[in-house]
Amino acid sequence: FDTTKVCLGVIVTVESHQGILNGSLHAISHVVRNASEKTALSILKLSNDSVPALTGAFIDIFTTEDGPA
Repeated sequence: FDTTKVCLGVIVTVESHQGILNGSLHAISHVVRNASEKTALSILKLSNDSVPALTGAFIDIFTTEDGPA
């Protein structure tokens, strides 16, 4: 039997806009471990679509997972 396990992740990139606090891009990753090669992971929605530069913020990534049982 096949024991291959796949680690899937969703990466959200937040663009930095020009200005005093302009910086590099930030990636937020959500990982599903022990998936199979037939598992699909899709973004359903994000809790925030922007992050204030002065304070920062958490972004919850809501995903749907589809694959063999």
